[in-house]
Amino acid sequence: MHPPIYPTAFNILTRPQTVFPMQISPHLSNVPPHNTRAPLYDFRHIDPANLTLWTGFDYHTITSSELFRELLQSPVKNPAVPNSPARNFLPNEATLRDHLSFVWIDINRTLDAVFAAERQTPLTPPCATFLTNLTRIYTYTGEEFKRFLPDSQLLPDRISLTAGASGEVRLVGDIKPSWNWNPQLLHHRNPAYLREFYQAISQVYTYAQQARVRYFYILTDQCLVCFRRQANAASHPINGGLEMSPPIYWATQGPGRLTVALALWFLNMHAAQDNGWQLRSTAFDERGRRIALHPTFLHEYIY
Repeated sequence: MHPPIYPTAFNILTRPQTVFPMQISPHLSNVPPHNTRAPLYDFRHIDPANLTLWTGFDYHTITSSELFRELLQSPVKNPAVPNSPARNFLPNEATLRDHLSFVWIDINRTLDAVFAAERQTPLTPPCATFLTNLTRIYTYTGEEFKRFLPDSQLLPDRISLTAGASGEVRLVGDIKPSWNWNPQLLHHRNPAYLREFYQAISQVYTYAQQARVRYFYILTDQCLVCFRRQANAASHPINGGLEMSPPIYWATQGPGRLTVALALWFLNMHAAQDNGWQLRSTAFDERGRRIALHPTFLHEYIY
């Protein structure tokens, strides 16, 4: 009897994805967005001079790597059913987060497949050796963050954790409607819009500083943008310094193109590597010490 044939991780991560036919709420069409505020983060914490392109975060880099190509051929059991198109208008972030549940199922099952102990086809020695320098990782809701920082009022929407009861946070992310944040805001002539571009990044950047991780992302109904905190030659963080990937759009489909799911998998594989995922921030620690004197002002809020 022949063993069952399952789709590969590559099949799952590059299949056609949901295209969100979203329509902005009429009352938001002519006003600047307003992203979350908190005393621990501010748009001025991002240094525009040190916001650079993350070169190498692309389809060619993933598929030209023999190691990643081999891992992406891992068979995936029980992948998520592709999600149905969204309503014409998703009213808030909570609805958008619920609608995106299918993505996290696919990411976790493809990560499971990559780290599977038993395989129909053994890995080549170089690939098996590569995996020994990685720790199995899963993505969860941000509520799991409280396990590690129970007193924190700053909670990302998504985190990726290493497996086990004593797991550690390796990656943080936030989900935003595109009417609140999109990469095109960087080129807006109105300073209020440009401020919101940096404000949203500073929010998730602060989550990354708080967790002492190097990688984070923002996911909207239109696209995914991934970030890597910059470090100097001594491996110390460059405050406000970030590398930003080109936006990866949900509508991106077809051979040879980077999908949102494949990009999220690739980012999680970066975070799974045991060397280079961690980056402490003395600037954040100092802000935290000052604000801890007034803990009632720690909460995030929107105005």
